[in-house]
Amino acid sequence: MKRVCKNYDQLVAFFKECRPFVEIEPLMMTWEGWKPPRTSSQRKKVHAMMDDLGNFCGERNMKAFIKTLDFWPTEIVEFMGSEKEVPKSEANLSKEQETMVIEHLYMIGAELPGFEWNHREDAA
Repeated sequence: MKRVCKNYDQLVAFFKECRPFVEIEPLMMTWEGWKPPRTSSQRKKVHAMMDDLGNFCGERNMKAFIKTLDFWPTEIVEFMGSEKEVPKSEANLSKEQETMVIEHLYMIGAELPGFEWNHREDAA
């Protein structure tokens, strides 16, 4: 279970909710900083940009290709007992990571002679 506590009162309320469970058996909790997820407009913009690039290049699965490039964020996953570095799912990118991906997609488009963006520029 994941729980986001944005202030002290929410954290205290969460601990009070956990108390009955702790009395039954011990719990292990981990804490990590919370970062807001990507926005809907960022998601739409990235997909529109990938579609534009894919249509121009004739690549049907542009997203898979772009995820192999060096700028795409990666994560470590455990697979069959060993750790492996894999491209991070676009759905799990943070706002900052999504912004960085958008900037790199613009750079890719700028290097393609004759390429023009078809998506709306006011998104993101």
